Amino acid sequence: MKKGILALIITALVGGGMNFALADSGGYHGQHGKEGKHCNKHGKFRLENMREELGLSDEQVKQITSIREKYQPRMQELREKSKANRAQLREAKYADTVDMGIIKTLAKAQGDLKTQKIILKAEKRNEINGVLTKEQLSKLKEMKQKHRKHKDDEEHGKQS
Repeated sequence: MKKGILALIITALVGGGMNFALADSGGYHGQHGKEGKHCNKHGKFRLENMREELGLSDEQVKQITSIREKYQPRMQELREKSKANRAQLREAKYADTVDMGIIKTLAKAQGDLKTQKIILKAEKRNEINGVLTKEQLSKLKEMKQKHRKHKDDEEHGKQS
């Protein structure tokens, strides 16, 4: 029992340290010198994977790229608003005098921004799906399920 608790505490400390290190370094995108800003490198990599795995034509790649470029400015705007709101929320939570009204307003605004991002991503995904054939959509669904299972397994400490 004591060993289990000790292992849990060590895991929590190590995991917390990793999160702190990533946050301090600008996160995942910080490794490309973007310091927390949107990074196009990963999107291009995914598109190349899609091209190979789904057998996308040059025209489909061009259409998908156009769709992504169309949505990018609005998504970037939502990211920036969300980041600014999180900073305000953090300040409000740690102020000398905590105003729960302000915290509730900022928390609701953060939720609204998250909702807008989810909707925007769904709209973009819907447009991209319109470019794909039925076979490609089916293959994409399989790929996403496999990716999700792999990610879930990693999160739960299972090996593939």
